[in-house]
Amino acid sequence: MSIPCYAGIDLGVIGDMSSLVRAFPNDLGGLDFHPKFWVPRDGQWLQEPHNKILYSLWEKQGWLTFTEGESTDFDQVEADLLELNDLTPFRSLTADRAYASMLLSRLFNTYGLPVFAISQGPVTLNEPMTRFEAMLLAGTARHPANPVFDWNISNATVKTTSTGLMHLDKSQKTRRIDGLAAAINAVHGWLMDSGAESSDSVYNERGLWLL
Repeated sequence: MSIPCYAGIDLGVIGDMSSLVRAFPNDLGGLDFHPKFWVPRDGQWLQEPHNKILYSLWEKQGWLTFTEGESTDFDQVEADLLELNDLTPFRSLTADRAYASMLLSRLFNTYGLPVFAISQGPVTLNEPMTRFEAMLLAGTARHPANPVFDWNISNATVKTTSTGLMHLDKSQKTRRIDGLAAAINAVHGWLMDSGAESSDSVYNERGLWLL
């Protein structure tokens, strides 16, 4: 039986980075993360001296993909998503409902992908963030060498509510965390899958979910 794939996506606003992270349960009780990144070739990062150097280098090294124009080419993102789904079929694809609803609706209605749109607030993100942190500390969160993903994680700032719930702070526009946000979304899908320990899954029995 193939290892289930839980995908999370974080779509950038105009001119920003976007990321897909596929997460696979591993033999340590955690997840193996495989990220992919897109950046618009003529996006706002060209006005950010530090990021301009990094992005140009990472694109040449194959760590991220430039899409044409000033904003992300979502047709290319969609095509890449479908190609990855053919390679490792998604058990779930989870994303921020504020920015990805149109893409998720198309992926569900046209291609039947198991999509799940969620908010990015503390009520939704606290549990997957807690589990992701626990996996990092225990060494059960693994990923192949990827400088963009490492940079995203190092940029992360966590906010905590008065009741102790965590969520990601996205206010630092030039210190991007898209890969981390996508990974957290993937963890959410993993946790929500009541059939994660068997071949049956809630995602095989429902349509598009919006939370």
